[in-house]
Amino acid sequence: KKQSQAYHIVFSTACSIKHDWQSYLFFYQAMVHQQRGTVTRIVSGCEPAERVELQKQHDEQIKIMSSSFHLHFAPEFGRNAVPGVSYQKTKYWNKPFGMKHWMENQFGYHYNPDGEVDPNP
Repeated sequence: KKQSQAYHIVFSTACSIKHDWQSYLFFYQAMVHQQRGTVTRIVSGCEPAERVELQKQHDEQIKIMSSSFHLHFAPEFGRNAVPGVSYQKTKYWNKPFGMKHWMENQFGYHYNPDGEVDPNP
């Protein structure tokens, strides 16, 4: 039987109780269905105390499901992103910029504004 390909699933959330339980269910379902590969939750906008608590919860409740389940903290990119621009226009910026933050910190990926990937930032 041909072995299926391993994947790296990444999803982005805010730092909130609502997103914590939704993420728990996502990780749980990945475990139940024996998802091959890695699953990473990108959490944007946590205060330092929230980060400590969320990391503890992840270590105690998520990591025991699979050592392939990860957590990445990114800054808040949506609030006050552009002076004078409504949060309603920037509230989804955590998704692309959180992904960029993860890629830079996890893989050393850096983007050059000219559209070229800079291998030596």
